[in-house]
Amino acid sequence: MAKITINNINLEANEGEYILEVARKNNIFIPAICYLSKCSPTLACKLCMVDVDGKRTYACNTKIKDGMNIITSTKEIESERKDIMKSYVVNHPLECGVCDKSGECELQDYTLLMGVNSQNLFVSPSFNTFASWSHVKYDPSLCILCERCVTTCKDNLGESNIKAVKVDSPALDAAYWKERMPKDAFSVWNRKQKSIIGFVGENPCIDCSECVSVCPVGALGVKSFQYTSNAWELNKVSSTCNLCPSGCKIVYEGKKDSKNKYHIYRVTNDFNFNPICGAGRFAYDISPKLDLNNFDVAIDAIKRAKNIIVGGNVTNNEAKFLALLKNNLGVKLVNNILKQYKDFISIYYGSGAKNTMLKDISNYKVIVSIGSSLKNENPLLRYKINNTLKLKKDSSFIYIHPFSDKLISKLSKNVTTINLATNSDDAAILAILKILDCNNPLLKVLEDSKININHKMTQDDEEKNINVEYYDLFMNAKLDYETFLNLESKLSSKPLIVIGSDLYAHPNATYLAKILASLQIEDKIDVIFIPPSPNANGICNTIDFDDEVDGYRLGFRAKGDYVFDSVSYDFALPYFSQLEDSITNIDYKTLPLYPINNKIDYLEQLGRYLGFDFESDKITLNNKYGNDGADLRGITIAPRISYYIDDIKFVKIDYVDSNAYMRDFGVHFYPYTKYSKNLDYNVGIYVSKEYLEKLNCNEGDIIKIESEYGKIEANIYIDVDMDGEYFAISPQINNADKFFGKTKYIKAGVLL
Repeated sequence: MAKITINNINLEANEGEYILEVARKNNIFIPAICYLSKCSPTLACKLCMVDVDGKRTYACNTKIKDGMNIITSTKEIESERKDIMKSYVVNHPLECGVCDKSGECELQDYTLLMGVNSQNLFVSPSFNTFASWSHVKYDPSLCILCERCVTTCKDNLGESNIKAVKVDSPALDAAYWKERMPKDAFSVWNRKQKSIIGFVGENPCIDCSECVSVCPVGALGVKSFQYTSNAWELNKVSSTCNLCPSGCKIVYEGKKDSKNKYHIYRVTNDFNFNPICGAGRFAYDISPKLDLNNFDVAIDAIKRAKNIIVGGNVTNNEAKFLALLKNNLGVKLVNNILKQYKDFISIYYGSGAKNTMLKDISNYKVIVSIGSSLKNENPLLRYKINNTLKLKKDSSFIYIHPFSDKLISKLSKNVTTINLATNSDDAAILAILKILDCNNPLLKVLEDSKININHKMTQDDEEKNINVEYYDLFMNAKLDYETFLNLESKLSSKPLIVIGSDLYAHPNATYLAKILASLQIEDKIDVIFIPPSPNANGICNTIDFDDEVDGYRLGFRAKGDYVFDSVSYDFALPYFSQLEDSITNIDYKTLPLYPINNKIDYLEQLGRYLGFDFESDKITLNNKYGNDGADLRGITIAPRISYYIDDIKFVKIDYVDSNAYMRDFGVHFYPYTKYSKNLDYNVGIYVSKEYLEKLNCNEGDIIKIESEYGKIEANIYIDVDMDGEYFAISPQINNADKFFGKTKYIKAGVLL
């Protein structure tokens, strides 16, 4: 630890941390309007200027060294900061009363803070045209060119769709102004005068708008919110997104209309520490018509039920209620996907292995993803991996998946994609076991697979053929020896293995869980599991699942003969913005759901009608981040292991090349998003641009395809990041589950 002083306060900090981050950790204010925490510094605003050992520098990109003496404010610094703020407001429209950002505008805040009450700077105004992309509108006259939007798109999202572009605006008289204002203030003004923000992505941006979230002024805004409300009129309720397992912090912002009905106007996020995807930002418009006075039919359905099909996003109190129904009524609780997941994690955690948390991803030099279409399955995890690759230049990412993803490949030059045969995740994990722990007894399953192959190698500038021992299982999985050696060379330090939901449905899932546990216990790897549904960890900690029996099926946030849900329901359940409850995320953190209006105690009422008492757990959970980005939200719990599977066998399977893959798309992680009118992304069958042309189809056409288990038909669309000839099929398509049987990969043909 380095010993430093900031404003004569003695502090300790890690060498290599930026001064600005250390100051924020210790509640010492240094102004900065361009810097995003945990991202690359841009030096666009220069407001963070400080004196270090008597020399001027910038807190956002100066790293801590032992013995530093830092002064954050002097008369000269304050004067120059004031001149920078003056340059920002030259020709800035004075229309704060109708600006969407008014009341929460950082330009307003800093102008007031630094006492800018007169203006001596001048230049002819620029007249640049408005622009828009996806949900975003851009007004260049309001832009101060802080480039936070550019930074988050590159360093967090990994898209790099926007950047500062040159424009032909009235130039500053450099000779005149350089003599009349400080160097940094002139630099900031001159740069702002020459550029605006432009969309430069090769592919369209759909359902994101994180750039709007980070914008400190009103330059970037969401079209649907524009001119609908003043920011200060909106009631803000901090809650948690329950559409994927990340459990991102979101803030509902709304107010009542003239009829006393509450409306959500927008969802915002803590952009410094938790970028969110379009599902969390826009899928707030689901509002079921609740009728909690008519329970008779619903109670009859519960009493008739032989099975309750449990949705993967039921809340923790709902899971507790369903467990009580099982105990009192003897009904079976069924969710085959979560049962597979619980079997998997029961073996892993039951062996004594540990999980890694999202916040620790940046500590790893090598990250490996297996069994996950990462771009779509868990955006926040992808953001974290991308951020690590951007900020740690010596880090690397190995993406092991049957199908390539162009976006993943573009995250960094240190990304390696290994395309294996479909359903060959067992070969990938056995290969990692062979590389990291070659004497592990779990490798005995490879004994019957040994073969000898010729391998070309160069030695002393001479190419030679040598005979090496290898494995037929690996070759059948399309893991040739060259690829194996490449993988071996990249596992140079302890890797973090990211396990996706494909593995839980694998025929050898339990054996693979045992391998991962063995490696983690021996400290050769660390592991993050992506749960297969939003509250999978909370539900699995509460419910032991049953096999389905014949009889009446009640769906609880799932399909059934009678459905309790917030969409397509027989009995309406409150949506997540109407609940006071909790969920348990990917990190096993129990996080709060808080309602935008009065909470609804529907579970207690259902219990009374059924003749037993039920009391929901009261929610008093924190939902904040610290100044240093520490995740102070909720409470961390341990996985509950209620059983352990002893009879674990490895089954040799044929790696058949499938051409249909069930996966989520864009922002559609769970059936609820399908019903959001705010989202532009479509539910359907996706293919590459080249394959669409080969099929002689147009985007939006209806296509019918068939597998050995059934047929489906849906609209066909292009996924610009797909490569190759295969169908990616949304699980939200009708009968998609029957089409795939019990797997996520299958051979399919087009019906003409």
